[in-house]
Amino acid sequence: MPVDLSLYLVTDSTPAILKGRDLCTVVESALQGGECCSSLLPIIQLTPAGVTVVQYRDKTNDTGVQVETARKLHQVTKKYKVPLLINDRVDVALAIGAEGVHLGQDDMSFMEAKKLLPENAIIGISTSSVEEARKAAADGADYIGIGTMFATPTKTNTKSVIGTAGTQVILDAIKDSAIGTVSIGGINHSNVQRVLYQSQSPKKALDGVAIVSAIVAADDPKASAEQFVNLIRNPPRFAQASNPPRANEAEALLNKVPQIIRNMVKVHPLVHNMINFVVSNFVANVALSIGASPIMSPYGDEATDLCKFDGALLINMGTLTSESVSNYLKAIKAYNDRGNPVVYDPVGAAATHIRRNAVTQLMAGGYFDLIKGNEGEIRQVWGSSAVQQRGVDSGPSTLDGNQKATLARDLARRERNVVLLTGATDYLSDGERVIAVENGHPYLGQVTGTGCAVGTISGCFLSAHRSDRLLAVLSGILMYEIAAENAAAKEYVRGPGSFVPAFVDELYAIRTAAANGDDSWFDGRAKVHEELPIAAIMALPTRASRIRNPALFICDIQDKFRNGIYEFPKLVSTTEKMLRAASTLQIPVFITTQNRAKLGKTVPELQQHLNGPHIRADVDKTLFSMITPEIEKLLPAPDSAPLDVVIVGIETHICVTQTTLDLLERGHRVYILVDGVSSINPEERGIALARLRDAGAVVTSSESVLFEILGDAAHEAFRAVSGLVKETKETTKGALGVFSKI
Repeated sequence: MPVDLSLYLVTDSTPAILKGRDLCTVVESALQGGECCSSLLPIIQLTPAGVTVVQYRDKTNDTGVQVETARKLHQVTKKYKVPLLINDRVDVALAIGAEGVHLGQDDMSFMEAKKLLPENAIIGISTSSVEEARKAAADGADYIGIGTMFATPTKTNTKSVIGTAGTQVILDAIKDSAIGTVSIGGINHSNVQRVLYQSQSPKKALDGVAIVSAIVAADDPKASAEQFVNLIRNPPRFAQASNPPRANEAEALLNKVPQIIRNMVKVHPLVHNMINFVVSNFVANVALSIGASPIMSPYGDEATDLCKFDGALLINMGTLTSESVSNYLKAIKAYNDRGNPVVYDPVGAAATHIRRNAVTQLMAGGYFDLIKGNEGEIRQVWGSSAVQQRGVDSGPSTLDGNQKATLARDLARRERNVVLLTGATDYLSDGERVIAVENGHPYLGQVTGTGCAVGTISGCFLSAHRSDRLLAVLSGILMYEIAAENAAAKEYVRGPGSFVPAFVDELYAIRTAAANGDDSWFDGRAKVHEELPIAAIMALPTRASRIRNPALFICDIQDKFRNGIYEFPKLVSTTEKMLRAASTLQIPVFITTQNRAKLGKTVPELQQHLNGPHIRADVDKTLFSMITPEIEKLLPAPDSAPLDVVIVGIETHICVTQTTLDLLERGHRVYILVDGVSSINPEERGIALARLRDAGAVVTSSESVLFEILGDAAHEAFRAVSGLVKETKETTKGALGVFSKI
């Protein structure tokens, strides 16, 4: 039975949580939620939004009380057309006619419950491991609850706390299943967006989150539910689209480095350093020398004000105290909430159990745009139990270059951020690209603080250039390490002592040259190359390949948009041409509408073409992306038969963009028809198309795609398709005349 799992409420009847209130009243308030505004306004009106599933959980009361309470709750949930599930108790669910049950690993088995419950009953299963998740999917469960996400006092019999990393592993293990997924455990307003963002595996994401005390214990459950809905429907402010590697990635990045450095000098970014006191003076001088504004403050409460300057935060736990972690967490929250960059330098992460515990707390407590550390530190953050550091030194390396590149890439991919693994060769990755940097000088390893300063330098550049984190950090590393080479080459530098002032001078010299537009310091100096882990080499995408397995995606071309979308009739004419060609060529067609009840069906001009075996799906949705669970389960596995998806529809910068990114992330190829997509504001088209081209999509025309699919004038459908092209020549010309100029 299909169910919207996005905001899943689990009740708690304990007095401390309810605070003397009636449970049914609290649940009804949460169901009312509030109103969530769509980005398609003014065309789409405000639509109600609140809790989408309610689970009644009661571990203390006897059966009679549970039946009575569940029956009252059911009257409430039915009024809002939201399913009520009963935790553990199949008998209670049957007694009141609930829509389903949720079963733990120690409760009645799925198969036994299936025999007792009505055919269309919803059955969910608690899971905390890959094995449990796979079994639930194989058995036929409607959804699984994955957890525990974070430690919480509301459930004491949890087997393990798995966090976003463990959740991501489970999602990846069931990526080919259409089973629904929700995360549970310690989720609140401050972390829900990060949970959804960082848990996502390349091919499967969470369908929702299960909330207990953050709603039930809230003074205003309605307002709390409304806030959750708004957070769930929007990505976190720190989220960024991935950047697939280009054929000449290293060269393309290096071409932009001088301009990035000039921009940083111009911006004069503030960096809030929560750094060890041993190196703070040196690091502050380094930041000043490159044109940044450092503030050294270990007091977490100050972050509420400091983050308003829109600079970066550096967490460097070199001199850890009993108060450090709590202060770090306060600062991380403030900077995450504002979407400002946060850099984590887990100094000495594997040296003591206190530091290892600090790593665990911090990784669970917020999002880091960059994690920077030596081999031992990065391995500890990854989760290796075989690492032992002596103090803050990395110790002898046990990994070769390819293994280091793989470690940096895998950690960045897991955390959906950027990772810098430092050493004689630095390895920098955003989970897609891996760049090796061989600049620098041995003196850097002989001076206290030079490694710590890299975190501050990175924060400066992440503040100044936010659209590509990897490029920002690379620019900072190159400025820093080329300055070190310049300083070491001075005749008067005889060792580490004389190196330090020369190094600060050289940083200042590069800053001055950059401000004056002089890039001569950089010409031919970068020792950079793209490092491809072996697995990546074996799986390089063939982005230049021809269309072999076409599918047509038609996104939300509905009546209510007719008067709002730029050049809507031209968009429709292109779509009609593609639909007619799809019928002739028997190309699979996937169609979506957005909130059909309010915005209407696909426009009448296209209705006559929406019949036949090649029409694979016609799905109504609330997601902006077309990759709904219903459509995803119809798509082939990209590792065996990736689709060449041709997209037409609206809006270019919202639904088309999110659909394209989802398809690319899953390994399919995407062709966006420039004469077949539009938005309310025409300016949005060009911005979106440029972004999607950079992401790996092909932006082309309808006629080009049709003839590429044919491939040969001897094709049996050539006469029909070429005739269609001639018939629609003028409308195609008109569409291209408008759309290709934006």
